[in-house]
Amino acid sequence: MGNGQKDMRVLAIILFFNFWTDLTHGQGITLNVVTFNPCNSTYENELLVHLVKDGKMFQISDTLGTIYLPDPGIYKLKVFDYTLYRLVDSVKVITISQGKNYDTLTRSAIMDCYVINCVLPPQSAGDCGYSCCDQLCEGYNVDYFDNGNKRLEGYFKKGNPVGQLIFYHPDGRKKEIHHYDKAGNGRLKRKETVGK
Repeated sequence: MGNGQKDMRVLAIILFFNFWTDLTHGQGITLNVVTFNPCNSTYENELLVHLVKDGKMFQISDTLGTIYLPDPGIYKLKVFDYTLYRLVDSVKVITISQGKNYDTLTRSAIMDCYVINCVLPPQSAGDCGYSCCDQLCEGYNVDYFDNGNKRLEGYFKKGNPVGQLIFYHPDGRKKEIHHYDKAGNGRLKRKETVGK
C-alpha cells in the first residue's frame, strides 16, 4: 500500500471520528454550569451535576463541566448534593436550545452538618455543626434562596444552633422551627412544622 492510500485511510478515519463525535455529542448542543460562591463572590465550573430527559441521564464529559446533548428541549438539572446549593430542591427544570447553553447555581452560604472533629458519621451533636462560608457559624446568620427570600436563619455558637433555627419555604413562609438548647451544645429539643 502506497503513502497516498495510507493518507486517504487516515483522513477517512479522522472524518468518521469527527462525524461520530458530532452525532454522539449532540451536534453541538451543550450545557455548561457554573457555581457562584456568595462568600467570596467567585464563579467556578460545576462538576457535580447531570441532566435527565425521558429517563436518560446526561453527564459531564470534561473538566470544564460540558454536557453534550442529543437535542434541545426541557431537561431536569440534578445536583449530587443539594445542601450545597440554593435550589428549591435538588432538581431544577431548564430549557436547552440549539448551540451552547449556560446555567448558574448559587452555593449556599450556610451549610448544615459541617464535621467539626472529622468524625464520619458524626457520633454526637458536638461532632456536627453549621458552617457559614466555610467557617463554623458564630452569632446571627441568615442564608437566602435565589429569589431573595430567607432560606434559613438563627443564632449559632461554634457551629451549633442556639435557641430557634428557622427554615423557610422559597415563597417566604416559615417551614420548620428547630428548637435547640440555649447553651449552644447543639442539642435538638424539638422540631415544629409551621406550614404545609
